[in-house]
Amino acid sequence: MKVPAYVCLITEAHICLSGGVGDVRLPLRHSILSTRLGRHEGYLSLSYVPGAQGTHGADLRLVLVELNRLGLAFAEDQSSSAAPAHLMRELQAAGKLRTTFTAIDFRGPGDWQLSEIAP
Repeated sequence: MKVPAYVCLITEAHICLSGGVGDVRLPLRHSILSTRLGRHEGYLSLSYVPGAQGTHGADLRLVLVELNRLGLAFAEDQSSSAAPAHLMRELQAAGKLRTTFTAIDFRGPGDWQLSEIAP
């Protein structure tokens, strides 16, 4: 089974995608995110406008909520508070994401698990 498309990294102005991104290219091109598509550090990525220093702005939330609606997973990393799944949990806790999202956890090469995370 191949790895589904997922958000693997969030930088200061880009959301990087990995896994089965070929499966989501067309839905992304037909979504409200189409003008944000590009490449960053070798990844298919989406740009966003950063919030004030040290905060996650509304534009980042908008992009993450739309990626969730399109069915992308969000990478787990128990050792990092910057992991995409951690940020999604923060949005749920703040009441800014009121739906379930899918987290993907990698245990080793070719060994991964999907989990549904409810608010």
